[in-house]
Amino acid sequence: MLTAGEIVKLAPHEFLQVLLLKDNAIATLSEEFEQPGLTTLDLSGNQLETLAPLAKLKSLETLVLSNNKLTSMAGIGELAALQKLVLVCWSGIMHYRIVVSQ
Repeated sequence: MLTAGEIVKLAPHEFLQVLLLKDNAIATLSEEFEQPGLTTLDLSGNQLETLAPLAKLKSLETLVLSNNKLTSMAGIGELAALQKLVLVCWSGIMHYRIVVSQ
């Protein structure tokens, strides 16, 4: 469990491809959150309200945001490599899949 509800400063690692941060009570993400090789990120079960800091994740293909407190999806359009977005909430299942045509 992370303390203070914020993801700790994580130095960029070019070989980090999958990051699972499920159920950590994360309320905010650092504006400096950059992982150039990250393709899969699971932030489900946290307290996130905004996605803006994720805009720097240009290699991200899969993003899981189930059970957060999102008030806006602003910034999601910046994720050019995104192919799969999963949102599940307590009131039902919403599954969005973004298909990028070539």
